[in-house]
Amino acid sequence: ILYKIFFPFFGLKSSTYHFLSLLLHTTNGFLVYHIARKIFDVIKLSSQKSWAIMAAILFLLWPTHAEIINWIAAWPHLWMTTFYLSSLLFYFKYKDSQRAKHFFLSVLFFTLALFTKEVAISLPFVILIWKAYLQSVKKEKYNFSLKNLGVYFGTLAIFLALRYKFIGLVFGY
Repeated sequence: ILYKIFFPFFGLKSSTYHFLSLLLHTTNGFLVYHIARKIFDVIKLSSQKSWAIMAAILFLLWPTHAEIINWIAAWPHLWMTTFYLSSLLFYFKYKDSQRAKHFFLSVLFFTLALFTKEVAISLPFVILIWKAYLQSVKKEKYNFSLKNLGVYFGTLAIFLALRYKFIGLVFGY
């Protein structure tokens, strides 16, 4: 679907796809920076900004990511990462602000990530582990409500049911 959307605009000009790949990868580095800042803020790490910059730089320069940028057929990896990280960032924003808009965007990006690449099934579990971690380390009482997490697992269940209906498998190929 991604290729069908972009082909009318870019045609067979590979340089445009490579530029967009680089732009997406840069966006992902930006998202990693903001997620790292949030995580380091919660765990009260000193020099949060420096560590977040280091995390983003490592993400951007990691050797296996060069293949994803150079190989146009790897676009689903880039797009899924963008959607996945956006979902996680909006989830963190929702937990801070309690604004329904942030929660809706988080679930929307999670759904887009699922339909882009199936490794996104890990997101509800990442959020669950994050909630458990906060519960275990926070001195003050942390609200360990699973009601919002149900939406992620419900979305995941619908995805897996649709996947089973269309290809006859829940997992694997």
